[in-house]
Amino acid sequence: VLTGWMLWERPRPELVADGAASSGGSFNAFPSGHVSQTIVVYGLLVSLWLRRTRIRAEKWFGWLIVAVLALAVAAGRLRLGAHWPTDLVAGAILGTFWLGVLLQAAKQEDVGPAGSRT
Repeated sequence: VLTGWMLWERPRPELVADGAASSGGSFNAFPSGHVSQTIVVYGLLVSLWLRRTRIRAEKWFGWLIVAVLALAVAAGRLRLGAHWPTDLVAGAILGTFWLGVLLQAAKQEDVGPAGSRT
């Protein structure tokens, strides 16, 4: 997210309350760090929870929780006027990608050398 802020100088919208949600220029708007962090943090927590269950409905419910939380954060940021819609989409893509990297790394750590489960 920080790399995106440094690469793209995209100001925050000033549509709501004359830019009251803007951070005064200290950070750019693209991509949304709030949405990205929500997906990564709650995605990791849900993945830890779901490692202990074999119930398919529980797995769907866990990932539904992550999706609802991410949508709620995105809607809040949009309602505050802190981001453009594309900032939120980019944050969601970035967060999903990073969550996938972390889950893959955790999966590799579980397998260990020569495919043996640790």
